[in-house]
Amino acid sequence: MSIRKHPTQPGVWQIIVSQGRKGKQLVYTFECTEAEALVKDKQINSLIKGERLTVFPTIQEALPDYLIYYQTIASPGIVDDMISAMKRVLLPHFGKYQAGHIIPTLVYGYTAKRLKTPIPRTNRCIGHRTIQKELNYLSAMCRWLHLNGMADKMPLIPKPPKAKTQPQRLQQPLTMEEMNRLLDEIPGNKKVLVLLYSDAGLRRNEALNLKLEEIDEAGGRITIRGKGGKVVVYPILTNRLQTAIEDAKKESEGDWLIVNPDTDLPYQSIKTLLKLASKRAGITKNVTHHTLRHTFSTLLMESGISTEVRRLLMRHSTLSATEHYTHVSPGFMQSQAGAFSDMVNTSESLKVKTP
Repeated sequence: MSIRKHPTQPGVWQIIVSQGRKGKQLVYTFECTEAEALVKDKQINSLIKGERLTVFPTIQEALPDYLIYYQTIASPGIVDDMISAMKRVLLPHFGKYQAGHIIPTLVYGYTAKRLKTPIPRTNRCIGHRTIQKELNYLSAMCRWLHLNGMADKMPLIPKPPKAKTQPQRLQQPLTMEEMNRLLDEIPGNKKVLVLLYSDAGLRRNEALNLKLEEIDEAGGRITIRGKGGKVVVYPILTNRLQTAIEDAKKESEGDWLIVNPDTDLPYQSIKTLLKLASKRAGITKNVTHHTLRHTFSTLLMESGISTEVRRLLMRHSTLSATEHYTHVSPGFMQSQAGAFSDMVNTSESLKVKTP
């Protein structure tokens, strides 16, 4: 069996059933989507093989029995939310299908449609986290149907990628004072790796895989092979980074600036090093490779560097990407807003002195 678009009618699909080399092909025509045609193709195929499909209820038919069960395991608030999701979006899309006939293509169509659904009174559309919650309700019901003999199999319901559904962790860049305390706790030649993040804004793999041939000490430059195969000649901005690079080069014996002595290859990560050093330094913020890149961008801004120059130093293609990496510390905000504070405080003092 197979499906194909109707040659002349848009939105119509044909299901072709072969009856052997000498038999005439049977053609069933349906006005539906491609995903629905694939499900109907499977249903017809099962009927031809003599399977008893009628014993399995559709999602809509089984919902009342499932609700009786669901009310015994979930809180009233969750039950109400599940019922709302079923009535609003899940039943219109999946209600007419049996659980075993829900296929990934059908789910992808649902996800694509939901991502275009606007949120009332906002300029945004439904996000992946909301869609994941809705699909979790559907998946839980299908699992119950399968366990209770009301579905021939448990369907594969693909979920949105984790990167789209996990809440973004708030980046808290370090202050200059915290950065100095952290560096004091970094042992030996590993300090140069930390400075490549904090004083040059390199990405994790760019710093860890920096080769000796990519460093021009005399010219005060390093060559960075970054994302997308881009090659950038980058200035060494601080004296402490210059000194750390010189010290590391004296001890290096291979092709790379820093290698793991256990493998003679570059480190894959220094996450543990940063975690232990920040603990010794009394820093409560979550310090990672990426935190130090955010720190670099923020300190550039607080130093008065323009947004366009910061974009070039961060090697971003757009200004909005650079702004995403820039945070304003409370101390910096207070110092910049000093004129406002002085104006208000002065007016209050004059008001008090007025008879």
